[in-house]
Amino acid sequence: IQDFFSKNEIYCFPNFQLIGKSGFSHNYDFAIQKSKNMPERLCLAINTPNKTAFTNTMFAWEDTRPVRHANTKLIVFLNDSNKITKGIEEGFSNYEITTIKWSERKQAKNLEILTA
Repeated sequence: IQDFFSKNEIYCFPNFQLIGKSGFSHNYDFAIQKSKNMPERLCLAINTPNKTAFTNTMFAWEDTRPVRHANTKLIVFLNDSNKITKGIEEGFSNYEITTIKWSERKQAKNLEILTA
């Protein structure tokens, strides 16, 4: 992901760590600073998109969201080299979390989310 971000001039902070409301520490793969057009974005990559990964991601997000800016967004990269468990994308969407399949990362709409 770091190479992809560099090649596309997506300026970010790698290995961004936050302490959540619970007191637990959570690691996000990248944080993209807010811009004139977009809020701060936290990014997580899920290698095996299944219910366990979904649940872990949701806990981290819900735990850390109260300690960030009100409009901070979460972007989840999904490794789609294997099948993504049914319902994962819809589940994230239900919580207004953006998902990007790794195979679709270069699509204009996805680049706009990351670079704007």
